[in-house]
Amino acid sequence: MAGTVSARMRGWWERWRRQTPSSVLAAGGPVVVAAAERVVDRVRRHGATWISEESTVARVLAIRRHAGRAARAAELVVEAPLVARAYRYAAVRMDAPPSASFARLSWYGTGGRAQVVWRLGSGSATWVVDLRGTAWDGAGALARLEVAADVRDGVRLEWCALLGDLGQLGGGDLRWDLASRHLRGVGVECGALQHPLPLPPQARVFYLDRLTAAGARADYPELDGHPLTVPNVVGDVQRLPLRTASVDFHVGNHLLEHARDPIGGLEEMLRVVRPGGVLYVSVPDCANPLDRLRPVTPFEHLLADHEVEHDRAAEDAAHYREALRSAHPTMARAELDDFVGRMWAQSYSIHFHTFDEPAFRALLRWVGERCGARVIEFARNPGSEFDEYVACLRRVA
Repeated sequence: MAGTVSARMRGWWERWRRQTPSSVLAAGGPVVVAAAERVVDRVRRHGATWISEESTVARVLAIRRHAGRAARAAELVVEAPLVARAYRYAAVRMDAPPSASFARLSWYGTGGRAQVVWRLGSGSATWVVDLRGTAWDGAGALARLEVAADVRDGVRLEWCALLGDLGQLGGGDLRWDLASRHLRGVGVECGALQHPLPLPPQARVFYLDRLTAAGARADYPELDGHPLTVPNVVGDVQRLPLRTASVDFHVGNHLLEHARDPIGGLEEMLRVVRPGGVLYVSVPDCANPLDRLRPVTPFEHLLADHEVEHDRAAEDAAHYREALRSAHPTMARAELDDFVGRMWAQSYSIHFHTFDEPAFRALLRWVGERCGARVIEFARNPGSEFDEYVACLRRVA
């Protein structure tokens, strides 16, 4: 009967299962699955360099179906070069029959033939299998892969992808993953305030801000009760008081949206990073509580704000009104007019611009091409109230 498992097949499957480390049987939790699906979707739509230009991110494998010896299996097309050690996870999305209990990924490489097996739980169609510490590490150059389930009526595979060890596959805050992978040497963080970036042991940092600690306390009474980072240097991101190519890395978290000229700010941060060094930069998604009622800033607007020889008064007035109206939507018009005037006179650091993912990528791409830098990793970092976009750029010239 279709869907039943013979004693012979069950014994065969159990032998596979016993040969596989138990850690592999439990595919990653729901956050890891969701992250893997997001990475694969982006790679399928835009190509692997959409996330990283420097390292292998994902290889979505084409499917060639065939009848396996013991179960219906889906063979995956291998295109050279495909080296196993470049990937650390396998993400599999498939429609398995209800009678299926286990699935397996088999491979044939220069290091021999091996497989991993995992248990199929109910209510999920996507699994992420951790390949680290298995025979995968010695697989060498791959010649053939296939996915199968332990039932005769088989597996209907939608896609299978091999994934690199990226922060996008982890759960929770991705900032540490990205920082530990890319930051080393001596660097500077600009605008840390109450949220300095946690850094790995191989990185040392000094802090720069436009205000002294006392000035920040006076300007941001809403931060009372929060410890603030004391800056070692006072300066503006638009004119950093640092020599060209003088630091190994620069960190600017939630800084560019506060800049009147984000293009100029990004160029200035890249200026002080040495060739081979890294710029770590992030912006909040436009759905954050302060900007949720504002449109995304068009790139043409950023270009106009980059022009150096013009009076910014009209643009500043429009920025302040738009930002404060979004942050305080219930405020009466007269009260809002007074509030805008006071914040403008104080030069309060509002969000002058807003970004979604395409807008932030367009900014990074345009400035990177002009300044000799490329995106080496890009992630959407989930938050409890809103998401942020984090990018690491390497200066290559």
